Amino acid sequence: MKYTLFIDDERIPSQSEQGNIIIIARSSYAAIQVVQTLGMPSKICFDHDLGGEDTSIVFINWLNDYVIDTDHRQTIVYDVHSQNPIGEKNIRSKIDQLNRYITSIE
Repeated sequence: MKYTLFIDDERIPSQSEQGNIIIIARSSYAAIQVVQTLGMPSKICFDHDLGGEDTSIVFINWLNDYVIDTDHRQTIVYDVHSQNPIGEKNIRSKIDQLNRYITSIE
C-alpha cells in the first residue's frame, strides 16, 4: 500500500501527497504500529515534539532497527514541519544518516 505517514500530535496535513493515502500518527508508538501493520511508507512527514516526553526521535530510533532487520533498501523520502529548530536538525541528521546507510548497502 502506497501511503504517506504524517507524524504530529496536533496538526493535520494541508494537502494531498501526490495521490498517496495520508495516515496520521499522533505519537511515536502510533507511528511504529502503522509501519508494523502497513510496511514502509513512501514518505514520512515529521513533527519533532509529540506531546509530553514523546518525540519523533523515538520512532526514528525504532525505524533504524526496522530498516536493518527487514533489509530495507529504498531511501527514505521525508519532510520535517516541526517548529522546533533543534528538533528539526536532529530529525534531518538521523534520517540522512540512515539514508547514507541504506545507499551503502545497495
